[in-house]
This record gives sequence, C-alpha cells and structure tokens, in this order.
Amino acid sequence: MPAALDKPAFSFFNTPFPSVSRISIAQRSAGIAKDVSMPLTTVFHASLYGTICLAGFILGRAEGNFIPYLTILVAMVGYMLTEHYKKWMVTVPVANALGLVAFLVAAIEFTVGDREGKLLAGAHLVVYLNWIVLLQKKTNRQYWAMAALSLLQVAVASVLTNDSWYGGMLVLYSVVAMWSLAIFSLHQANQQFESGRREPVARTPLAGSSLSITTASVIMPSETWSTIRHDGSARWVTPRFILGVMTIASMSLMLSGVFFTLVPRVWIGPRLSLGDEADGPVGSLGRNTMTGFTSQVKLGSLGEILENSTPVLQVRLFDSETDREIDVNQYCERLGYAEPLFRGIVLSRYESSQWLADVVFSSQDPLPRILAEPAVRQEYVLEPVGTDLLFVIGDVRACDLDGSERRRVVKHTTTSVLTRDSVGRSGSAERIGYTAYSAPMPAVVQPFAIMPVSSRLWQEYLSRNYLEDLLILNDDVAAIRPIVERILEEKTRQVGSKLTPVQQAVALESWLRDSGNFKYTLKQARVDLTVDPVIDFLINRKEGHCEYFNTALALMLRAAGIPSRLVSGFKGGDTNPLNGRFEVQQRHAHVWVEAFLTEPNGKFFWGTFDATPVAERNTELETIGGKMTFWQAMSSEISMFWSRYVVNVTLNDQEQGVYGPLRDWVASLGGQLKDRTGGIQSLLYGLFSILASPKEWLTVGGMLRLLIILVLFTGLLYVLKYGIKLSLKGFSKYSQKRKVERKVVEFYERFQKVIAQAGLKRDEAQTQREFALQVTHKLSQRLHDESVLKLPEELTELFYKVRFGDDVVDAATAQSLDDRLDRLESLLDTNRQRHHASKV
Repeated sequence: MPAALDKPAFSFFNTPFPSVSRISIAQRSAGIAKDVSMPLTTVFHASLYGTICLAGFILGRAEGNFIPYLTILVAMVGYMLTEHYKKWMVTVPVANALGLVAFLVAAIEFTVGDREGKLLAGAHLVVYLNWIVLLQKKTNRQYWAMAALSLLQVAVASVLTNDSWYGGMLVLYSVVAMWSLAIFSLHQANQQFESGRREPVARTPLAGSSLSITTASVIMPSETWSTIRHDGSARWVTPRFILGVMTIASMSLMLSGVFFTLVPRVWIGPRLSLGDEADGPVGSLGRNTMTGFTSQVKLGSLGEILENSTPVLQVRLFDSETDREIDVNQYCERLGYAEPLFRGIVLSRYESSQWLADVVFSSQDPLPRILAEPAVRQEYVLEPVGTDLLFVIGDVRACDLDGSERRRVVKHTTTSVLTRDSVGRSGSAERIGYTAYSAPMPAVVQPFAIMPVSSRLWQEYLSRNYLEDLLILNDDVAAIRPIVERILEEKTRQVGSKLTPVQQAVALESWLRDSGNFKYTLKQARVDLTVDPVIDFLINRKEGHCEYFNTALALMLRAAGIPSRLVSGFKGGDTNPLNGRFEVQQRHAHVWVEAFLTEPNGKFFWGTFDATPVAERNTELETIGGKMTFWQAMSSEISMFWSRYVVNVTLNDQEQGVYGPLRDWVASLGGQLKDRTGGIQSLLYGLFSILASPKEWLTVGGMLRLLIILVLFTGLLYVLKYGIKLSLKGFSKYSQKRKVERKVVEFYERFQKVIAQAGLKRDEAQTQREFALQVTHKLSQRLHDESVLKLPEELTELFYKVRFGDDVVDAATAQSLDDRLDRLESLLDTNRQRHHASKV
C-alpha cells in the first residue's frame, strides 16, 4: 500500500487513546453482555424444558400410564444437574449404553404386548431416549434433539386419543414450541456474540481512509462476529419480540387450520397392521368405547356405565312434512314412554346370570333411505360406541347414514334391531350421523308403548320357533315360578276375574316397581353366592339397578307364559341449551323389557315394560350428573365439534361443508360483482349475516366467513389506527416532522463532513453512538468548549430519536444545532491554520 494512503497528510486527532480506557470499556461491555445473557439463558431453559414437560403430560394423559409423566420429573432433575449446578451429567459412552437398553426394553414391550402394547412400545422408546438426552451435557445438538423428541411424543399421543382435550393441548403445545424455537434462535445468536467477543475478527483500515484506526485508538470498537453486531445495552427479549412471536404463532395456527380444512380426506391403501388383528383397530385400543352394548349383558356390569357422564348421542326430531321441530319428551310421551327410550340391542337368552343375543341373526331387510309418507324425522349424531348398532326411538321405517361410503342400514327382522351393513370399512370407532323415520306423532297419549307385529313378522317367528325361545326358563332360576304364581293369584282375587296377558304383565311390573319392597341402588353386592343373582335379588337383597329389576321382570313374564326379551339402550337425557339438541350420556344407559302380547282384536304387538323405580333412578342420575349446566353443554359442544370436524371428517363432509359452499360463494361473488346495482351491498350482507347466527359459527362455512370478517376487521383497524394518528397530529405537524427529520439527517451528514475534514471518518462497522464517543474523546484532547464537546453525543441521540422514533425537533433546537456546528467547524479551521503556520 502506498505511504500516502498509509498515513494521512494531516490529522488533527493525532493523540492515541489511552490503553486503560479501552480495557475499562471492554470490561464494561463484557459485564453488560453477561448481565443480559444470563436472563436470556434462563428464559430459554424455562421455555424448552417447559415444552418437554408439556409433551410428557400430553402423552401421559393420552396413554393413561405413569411412564410419560415421569418425563416431568426427569426434566427437573436434568435441569438442576446439567444446567444449574453442572455437578453431574451422563457421558457419551454411558448415553450410548443407555440407548441400547432403551431399545431392548422397547423391543420386549413390542414382542410381549398386544396390539396396543406394540404401539405403546414405540411411544415409550421416544420417552426413554428423551430421558437420556435430558441427563446429557447440553449443546445445541442436544437442544434440537429434545425439541424433536417432544414433537414425536405429541404426535404419538394423537394416535392414542380422539378426545377434544387433545385439540386444546395441541394448540397450547404449538404456541409454546414456537416460542421456544424463537428464544432458541436468540440463544444461538447470543452464543455467537459471546464467541465473537472472545475471538474478535481482525480488521484493516479502509483504503483511502484519512484515519488509521489501531487497537489503541478506538474508545469502544465495534467488531463483526459472523455478521451479528449486538448493542451491549440492548435487551434480547423485548415486548416487541414477544408480540411478534405471538403474532407469528397465531398466523401459523390460522394457516394450518386453513390447510387442514382444505386438504382432501382421501385414504389410499390398507390400514396399518401390526400383526395382531385380533385386538381390533387401533382406534379402539380399549379406550373411549361403550361397554354394555355387545351381544351380552352380565348382571352387575352396568353400574360402571351409569357413573359415566360422557356424551353418547344427540338427537333432534322434525315433522317430515312441515319441517317443524318436535320436542323429544313430548313425542315419547305420546308414544306411551314415561321417558325417551333409545332402542339398541335385543337380548333373548338368559344363561348363567347373563343375557345373550341370538346365536344366529334373523333375516335382514335393507331400509329405504327416506320415507315418502308422513313421519317423524329423527336426526342423530352418534359418538363412537364400538358397535354397528344404531339407537332410535320406536319402530323405524326408513333410515339413511351420513357420509361418503353410503353404507346401508339394515333391520333385523325378528328383533327390529338397526345396524349398519358390513360393506366397506368398519365405522364402529367413528362418530356418525344418521336420519331415521318413525311413525307420526299420535294425536293423544297412548296407554303404553307398543310395536305392532306384521303378518310377515309373525310368519318369521313361527318358522324360527322364536317365541318358544323367549319362554325358556332354566333350572337355576326356577324359584321364580312360585313367586309369580303368588303375585298373579293375589291380583286375580283383587280383579275378580281371570287376568289377560296384558294385565299379568302390568301386575308383575307394578309388583317390582311400585310395591316398595325393592330399592334402586348402584352398589354391587351379593347376599347368597350359591344362587343366581336374580334369585338373590328377589328373595334376599331386594335392591339393585335396572338390570336386576328388568331381568327379574323378563324371567317372571316367561314364568307366566308370556314371551319376553331384554332390550339394552338408553333412557332419558337432557336438552343442550347451546344447540337445542336432546343429548344422551353414558349414565343414561338402561335396559327394559319387551313382552309379546295380543290385543283384544287378536292383533299381536310388543309391549314395553320397565320395572325400575322411576323416582329413585332419577334421583341417582341427578346425584351422578345432574341437569346439564352451561359449562357441561359447552364441553359437550366442543367435544362434538372436535370429533365431527377434526377427527372424523370425511371427503363427503368437506364437499358438503367446504368445497361446495366455497364454489357457490365464489360463483355468487362473481355474479354480485357484475351487478352494479347493489351487488356489493348484497355481498357484504351475506358475509356479515353470520354474526347474527351463532349456531352457524361452529360450521366450516361459518368459520370461513368469520375468518374473512376477522381479516377485514384487522385491516380496518390498521387503517383507522394510522388515520386517527395522522388526524390527531395534523397533517401540518406531520409534514413539519418530516422536514425536521430531513434537517437532522442533514445536520448529522454535515457533522460527518466537518469531522472528516479533520481526518476522522466513521468505520462501516461502527454505530453512530460508538463514533460519537470516539470523536468526543479526540475533541477533549484539543478543545475545551463544553458546548462543542457535548455536540457529537447530543447530535447522535437526536439522530436516533428522530430517525428511528416519533420525536419532533422544534425550531429552537434546530437553530442551536446549526450554531454549534458552525462553532465546531470554526474551531477546527482555526486549529488547522495554527498547525499549518507552525510547520511553516
């Protein structure tokens, strides 16, 4: 490099900075960085370890096992040992050995477990590996591994549960994870900053510079570390940073929701097989299925079901001709039911204290999808019940399933049980909707509920000896016969004539339900284990719940020569105040009796009887769940929404709820935009009409319109914010601010030119504040005017406030700056002339 460029021809600032000043300021800078990095590290650790604990909690609740919950304890211990005290940590060889042990344990779980155990083996392997990483010495690689393993735990949890709580936890995890990653990025930047401070990159003066900057000639040098320059006095985590992360998280969730809604639900290929098909589909896994609705009901098994308040189904009734909604309780009362009865499975054989369905089902008749004649339309939403049964009120004549597979509903001839056919994949683990059509509402209340028997059905009974099977009474319950004879003899004396089959059935029902000799209870107990539970109930215990009362009634009817069968389903329910649907919960599980009887005109029918004490049962149900509160209704609605629109959404649902309405809306939008006479007004009215229909907010179309309204509202707020801001300040004041801002920038540029003439230029790596400190130090060695010595720092601060803030400089301050710059330029010219004269 030429000598002329190595040393400037003239330099007013020719006195080097004292080395002690550099050491002092460097130490102060290091101290500032330390003070800032410690809180940042703490925030980072709290965020990441909190994410790990949240993932462990989600997996633990989904699995229902304690192993994932231990992640919370291991995370706390790992943080204290490896991050806080740094006393002990797992070395790499030990970690490798523990990893092999983890794989071995998971392999054993996979080999000896059932289908659910195979799936949980993979989940536990992720947990074990996470524990190992938590106890290791942490570098960025370990931090990334912790984040990835936590994500895997949340992903596995999605396979283990379909409950709505997982949706809330997933949203929370997403926000916490994005926050942790943002803090992680700051943590990495701080690491680079600290690394660069310890090993600064050497820098050479710029070519053509009139100032040679050496190690001892910079009061507070700025260095470049991997393209990152940090102001030591600045904070890492600021309110603006927090707001930015939350905004990004919100927008990410909204965008992911849009993608989730629009991606077609098309399943290609067979489902995953783990080599153990006997255990059933993954979706069931033994969780969230209803017990009691299988082909058998054992005495004592219903007690656990009744104590569960989980929603099972929702129903609304409509007149098929007028589309007028019908109250469920009123319709059932007109049919002769004391409470709504939702018929499920029919059980006809009683053996060894349990009821079983027929070994071979009768013929099956596919039901029409819709009924042309007047009827009551029953619209159902059924939660996963682990069976293909469909629960309905009364005798259904037509039924249609919602969904893309279009599976037919079949009616079993002898039992009138409704099931989905076997075509297509099993839907027992899915939430479904279906519409059933039953008889119109009777004009008057019926004396008791009946189900007519057609001539075709009568022939079916005869060909299968079905009614004879419903009279079978095994020897272990033969003790019922003398009890029945005594009851009917006493009733005959009261009436004074021979009892009809209907009167006999009513008498037996009343003896169990209304005599006061029996009490309703959910407690499971036996007095005499040597006899059948129903005999123990009638003779010794004399208390039980619906299965005891109605098992006794069914067997007593058989002893009286009346064919009878047990029906399992649901009784009662509550109206959801949010959506108006009649909602049934698991606690409403119930069994009742159907007896084959003859009308006076000779027609056959099935009569419905229930020997359970009504008042005592209702009191017990109130104790368990009570009437549906607002929060229970809200929880149920959220659960229904999660199951319907997230877990079990189908391509047909998307076509009906998203693609179709979206196409129609776009077509309508195009037509309205072409219409110049009120098209825009009609468009806005159609868009904002959703605000007046809260029931549509939870629909896919409603959410799309709400999203558009939210975007429009946000944009309007943005425009109004800056519009009001400008109006309050006034256009003239705003213009004045811009002029002053340009003036201040001009002042600073003039300041740089004045200093450059004296031989000092700002390096590209220096901030304006650092350059001001350097100039002030140089000026203090040659000038003694306090006003001039304060000018660099004051001008720099003013430059920051006006250039990057909202401050406005008044005319007096601007004039003062102008005068002081003139003064500085004059002093520098005077000193330059003196220096030149001394050389001459």
